[in-house]
Amino acid sequence: MGRATLYWPSKQAQKDRQVALAIEQWHEMDDTLGHRKLAALLCMGKNRVRRVMHKSGKYLQCPLW
Repeated sequence: MGRATLYWPSKQAQKDRQVALAIEQWHEMDDTLGHRKLAALLCMGKNRVRRVMHKSGKYLQCPLW
């Protein structure tokens, strides 16, 4: 573990909470949106949106028939 992580709290967690709220708002309007379309709507990277969705439990995989 690096020395810097012991002293400063992560700023990414604060930013991710804001992104999670935005994802939640879009998810209430249309729950069929995936990480790619949400990333385009929120004007941010798909990997970031996907990571936040996984952390908040909003990421749904394709149904297996």
